[in-house]
Amino acid sequence: MERKQPLRGIGILKQAIDKMQMNTNQLTSVHADLCQLCLLAKCFKPALPYLDVDMMDICKENGAYDAKHFLCYYYYGGMIYTGLKNFERALYFYEQPLSNAYHELAQVYSTNNPSELRNLVNKHSETFTRDNNMGLVKQCLSSLYKKNIQRLTKTFLTLSLQDMASRVQLSGPQEAEKYVLHMIEDGEIFASINQKDGMVSFHDNPEKYNNPAMLHNIDQEMLKCIELDERLKAMDQEITVNPQFVQKSMGSQEDDSGNKPSSYS
Repeated sequence: MERKQPLRGIGILKQAIDKMQMNTNQLTSVHADLCQLCLLAKCFKPALPYLDVDMMDICKENGAYDAKHFLCYYYYGGMIYTGLKNFERALYFYEQPLSNAYHELAQVYSTNNPSELRNLVNKHSETFTRDNNMGLVKQCLSSLYKKNIQRLTKTFLTLSLQDMASRVQLSGPQEAEKYVLHMIEDGEIFASINQKDGMVSFHDNPEKYNNPAMLHNIDQEMLKCIELDERLKAMDQEITVNPQFVQKSMGSQEDDSGNKPSSYS
């Protein structure tokens, strides 16, 4: 870029990506650089093979990945698609950086680590507040505490409130007691608290699933599953007759047949 000859670097960066990738759906730190060079060179097509695929994985070089590369890849990619007048794909790319905070939220939530989730909420508090989603985000944090308490019921028969607070990363036994009482009331766990010694005893679900009301509930849930299955089949049928899907499928088949060697050669 300093020599103002971005076109000369495009081929080198493509080779670098191909060597770094474990598969074509893996995003590397070089993808954003390639897109930037293509923009500077006003030569968009070399980047398309790396933009037309859906990224499912991230290449963590030296065990880490800078979010900047993720954001720049989608930003530059959106600019390239805009230049090619593929506005639908451009909009999709522009949306990815805007939803990055929420992707991170989902990833951190899956680790079951409340302290990391709290740090992430603080990190993106401005974004969540601006989107009027801070209330929902706080509910995610609360549900993670509940999820971790439920996990304790599978390991312990009894546990002190102090120990529970420590394991779940709550502020103290008072907050742990508040969570346990709410969860008992909502039927999320089956437990009792001994106020004298601050011990929580976990119990098995008293429901035997053999009364008429429960059997009726099971029937209703089965009907919902059947209805959902029928909807999915209808959607699948609708997609298979969609002209865009048919055209894309035929194109993929032609590409596959074009790559296969002829049996008569």
